[in-house]
Amino acid sequence: MSSAVLMAPVQNPLEALVRELWSHRPKPVLLGGGLAIPAATALSAVLVFQHRKVIFVDGANRFNPYNVARYARRIGCHPKDILDAKNFLLARAFTCHQLIVLLEERVRKHLDDGPAILVVSGPLNTFMDESVPWKEIRALFRRLKKSLFQISETSSLLLAQHSVDGSRERHRLMRGLSSAAETMAIIEASDRGPQVKIVKPERKVIRAGEELALITAQGEA
Repeated sequence: MSSAVLMAPVQNPLEALVRELWSHRPKPVLLGGGLAIPAATALSAVLVFQHRKVIFVDGANRFNPYNVARYARRIGCHPKDILDAKNFLLARAFTCHQLIVLLEERVRKHLDDGPAILVVSGPLNTFMDESVPWKEIRALFRRLKKSLFQISETSSLLLAQHSVDGSRERHRLMRGLSSAAETMAIIEASDRGPQVKIVKPERKVIRAGEELALITAQGEA
């Protein structure tokens, strides 16, 4: 991809995807595929740049401020305008228990203070911890879905989940997570650049080089 496409400051390529995901009302969106987390990070930068409040919960432990800085420059703003913005809040969860408490308590408090978009990166990553019994995982996952459902009733919600290692039964949690989303998009790398396929509610392909030109190499967060 050329730098001319990446640096285009006037018509932000990601704004079209933002409009596609959140047209007129809050709704839960799930991004899957190898570029799900880089896409969620780039979208967060765009939203903060648009003066929207973003709460970014990192459950994948892949949030990289240097990548956010690159996204910021490519949309024509200083990295500090994103990373130090009062309307950008970052929280990390290293266990599934931490994630649940974070969503049920701290995130809810911030959402009660005013409208915001919640971005959860790798919501299932911590659920792959085999040291936590399956029975406990199922109970925590029910709490996760309940919390996300309650949040999505009043706030826009973006979940980004890449593939993770884990037992077959734990991988079934992805099905439960996708059922909670109103819109689901798969974002993968291709020879022509990143490509998005919206698979829920209807199949639609967003061609590479258009709406996702700001998403860089596969694997970045």
